[in-house]
Amino acid sequence: MINLKFNQSFLGFCAALLGFAVPAFTGPCLAQPQTGAVEKNESLSGESAGQSKPPEGQSGESAGQSKPPQGQSGPPANQPTAPTAPTAPTASSALAPGQLEKLIKDRYLLYHQTLLKAGSFDDVLPFRSSKSRQEMEKKSAEAQAKGAEAGKKMMEGLFALVKTMEPRNVRVDSVKVMGDKAELSVSALDGGQLSDAMTAGLGGIARGLTGASRGGSQPGQPMRSTTVGKISMFKEDGNWMVGDESWSTRVTNLTPAQEAKRAAEEAAKKGLSSWCAPAASMDFPKKPAAGSLNGQAFVVEGAEFNNGNLTLRQGRDFFAEREVLIFLFGLEGNPDGQQIAVRDGEPVGGKGTCHVHMSYKVPGKDLPTTKMFMPSDGYGIRLAFGQRKNGLLPGYIVLRLPDKAQSYVQGYFYAKLK
Repeated sequence: MINLKFNQSFLGFCAALLGFAVPAFTGPCLAQPQTGAVEKNESLSGESAGQSKPPEGQSGESAGQSKPPQGQSGPPANQPTAPTAPTAPTASSALAPGQLEKLIKDRYLLYHQTLLKAGSFDDVLPFRSSKSRQEMEKKSAEAQAKGAEAGKKMMEGLFALVKTMEPRNVRVDSVKVMGDKAELSVSALDGGQLSDAMTAGLGGIARGLTGASRGGSQPGQPMRSTTVGKISMFKEDGNWMVGDESWSTRVTNLTPAQEAKRAAEEAAKKGLSSWCAPAASMDFPKKPAAGSLNGQAFVVEGAEFNNGNLTLRQGRDFFAEREVLIFLFGLEGNPDGQQIAVRDGEPVGGKGTCHVHMSYKVPGKDLPTTKMFMPSDGYGIRLAFGQRKNGLLPGYIVLRLPDKAQSYVQGYFYAKLK
């Protein structure tokens, strides 16, 4: 199976105009299970709250434009007039709870359906914010400056790309109103024509890789996509106008049950991070090192430092009852006076890091069970060594591990030097 990710950055013209772009591969990487993602950011306007009206001194015309000379009532006959925004119901304080949100939702869905059926940008400009319309008019003028025919083809090609990337069957999941600004969370049953192509392409790759790994005897899971987005809208002259759009499409062959399981695992990992991370900055308890390993009480009865590795153990047998073995990396020379701190997989305040092995005996088994934790697993540790004396290396430790039992050890120790 495969794990692919697609990132889309827009060419200068497209970025300044509407924020759409042709995607570029940054994968693939072979992994299990197979997932992919297509991400796109569509910044069609770029305005923020409070910037919805033209700057002072301008009435909607592009900078540098002046009013028609006296005796003329409008632009020349060969220059198209920008469309005006259609009238929408005006929100008032008398609206019942939920009615304003429904008005904004319906306004956006009308814009979206208009875009899917539109033949040019002119058809959707009446729904866009004033800032977005000004940007569009400016870019259209720049395209026309390259020649009437060339400019026309450029705008037609760009609009065709916009429609190709626009998701279909959009549903508004929530509307949050903040004065004259609203944020919509939306989702789509598909990501548009581009997403269809990506899904089909990834499906072909997946079938090829799956067939190769299984001798071509079994087909792989079918690919499917999930598309979500964030929409900003602004109230201008009584109408709600569309501002920024940001869409993200995930292509995967995981079943809904598999995705739910993965989401639960990620949530559990985040929960464990909140348990482990504080260890990197905790104060050292001024008591002998002790804690809990796999839910069993752990008292450090012996400690050793040998060839760059620290061992904390409980029990006198060859195999300890419970044990923590820490492989240290990044220390310069002797460990005396040095510290290591790791949080969320990254060293804190230095280059030192470590791998942690936790072992414990299970009734009925001759050999202990061992679990290994790498920095990427998210453990948290703070470890400090003092100066050796009489063959002993003193130290303090606070260690928290990301297992379900939330194993830990903390306190001071004196490690025998081997």
